[in-house]
Amino acid sequence: MARCILLVLALGFLLAGCKKDDESLSEKTGRKVGSTLTDFAKGVGTGIDQRMTVETELDAELVSRGVSKTISKSVGLDAQKKGIAVYLISTNRLTGTLLAKAIDKEGVEIGRSKTDVAFEKDGAQYVTFYFDDEMDTALVGKYHISLTP
Repeated sequence: MARCILLVLALGFLLAGCKKDDESLSEKTGRKVGSTLTDFAKGVGTGIDQRMTVETELDAELVSRGVSKTISKSVGLDAQKKGIAVYLISTNRLTGTLLAKAIDKEGVEIGRSKTDVAFEKDGAQYVTFYFDDEMDTALVGKYHISLTP
């Protein structure tokens, strides 16, 4: 990281020295460095957002009751707190318990989590599912969410 910053500074000095105008060398360099670091930070943020996104699917019965999802993400990188947060939208009133199953890449269940929900008509909320500490999230291919009977 420090090498990258030094490289950016050196390039900034070189680029700033190529033009002659009213802007000082330090202003040119500061602008270049600031722009590069901002782009770097945006890239890191985008990479973290994409890394935390997880694949989820809703059970057909849940969809038939008017529930849809927009985004699903891991709740964090904490090894002791394994879970997902899913933004669900319900066109109808719905109260019950949702079950999330962690499914590995071969289609085998490797974890379960239940949580109670209460949606008003045209309601939406993040629903969080926490899994056992023993579950290896790296093995999960997708999460399947259904309404328990």
